[in-house]
Amino acid sequence: FHRLRSPDAPKAEDRGGSLQEILWAAGVSGDLPVVLLELRAESDPLLEELIRAYAYWDRHGVAFDLVVVS
Repeated sequence: FHRLRSPDAPKAEDRGGSLQEILWAAGVSGDLPVVLLELRAESDPLLEELIRAYAYWDRHGVAFDLVVVS
């Protein structure tokens, strides 16, 4: 399992809990791979594209949790 994280991103422990606790609090079990999008603007075109990709992958049996933060 390979974890991808921005080198300058704060660690979960620095945000007041383990990564698993933070995911659970957001309703994400962590059982599936997680795709995370950090919105930089309210009308980010990447969000719409990612939602379409999520639907496409879901139809083809690729399961993952989509997490969007702003």
